[in-house]
Amino acid sequence: MPSSPHTGLQPPSFPGNKILTIDDTDVERYATTITSLESKTNTINIVVKDQNGQILPGVVCVIKNTHGDPVRAAISNILGQILNNIPLNVGMYKISLTKQGHVFPEVIRNIKGGTYPPIEIKAL
Repeated sequence: MPSSPHTGLQPPSFPGNKILTIDDTDVERYATTITSLESKTNTINIVVKDQNGQILPGVVCVIKNTHGDPVRAAISNILGQILNNIPLNVGMYKISLTKQGHVFPEVIRNIKGGTYPPIEIKAL
């Protein structure tokens, strides 16, 4: 799947587009920080925000492998952080984010054996 066209380092809005593909070539465009988090190889950590860019606690995150099997699940904390700092196998993953009253893009993340920054995902 091609990544969404955009420029700059801030995540774009996705009106009408509900799939966001993040690969090694564009992960820096979605990069954010989580204080005191030591990144590990092959991990997916996320900061979730609402449409206005405000942190969003209580978002359910499920990461599934290519077979559709859940491999990680977490709920965003009071700082909007979803911490999945347990390494995954190399491969494609589908990240589903849900919270009543909010719609999020479906995120496709290709993990290739690197150390990645946390990504910021905004509600649509």
